[in-house]
Amino acid sequence: AGEAVRAAPTYAKAHYRLATALLALGRAGEAESVADTASKRFPANGQLRTLRETAKMQRVAAESSSPDATMAEAAQGESEEETESESEAEEESDRGATRRRISDDVEATPPLSSEEMAKAAADRAEKHKLAGNNEYKRARYREAAQEYAEAMKIDPSNATYCCNRAAALLMLEQSEEALADAQTALKLDPQFIKAHVRAAKALCQLGRLSDARRQLEQATSLPGSEAALQVEFASL
Repeated sequence: AGEAVRAAPTYAKAHYRLATALLALGRAGEAESVADTASKRFPANGQLRTLRETAKMQRVAAESSSPDATMAEAAQGESEEETESESEAEEESDRGATRRRISDDVEATPPLSSEEMAKAAADRAEKHKLAGNNEYKRARYREAAQEYAEAMKIDPSNATYCCNRAAALLMLEQSEEALADAQTALKLDPQFIKAHVRAAKALCQLGRLSDARRQLEQATSLPGSEAALQVEFASL
């Protein structure tokens, strides 16, 4: 469950499963913390709120039955001690029943499928890409490059993320790094016209004009490349 939360932090079920698993293990304080954080992130989720209250009740009950609390209560007399013991026994019985119910829920809830985890990861990568696009439009190229880098960490097989970071690095005049990203994008997608263009621009920044022309010539046979390459050839 903890791995599921790390892989899909925006997936409410992952938080619920982690909290229920902690509660089943008797770690009520940790369960309450997980459920509380998740409830704030998903305020419309009634299951998380209910689980948070259940965990809170168990934590309070566990704290009240700690050794220090028991010694303080013992000073009030044998009669009260007997009553407290009976109450603790009932609470322990209730906690046991709750743990069994939660354990049954955990066992009955299927784990995230590989498809669900892949989709959650793809969604996170896209959020970083969109954040990078917004930063790029605001001319915050360093921040844009960082967002694209996060997307690349999540999905290193996506040529668009590499090509986008190459564009941001070009604006920062980090030519070698931009060229490396553009070349990576072309390895992933040899027909990616924008990656050819950005590789050529990086070569121009490095003063390698002949190499830049050869780079563009490699893309001339690609569908739809004529309009995109015409301006680039003219700038050489």
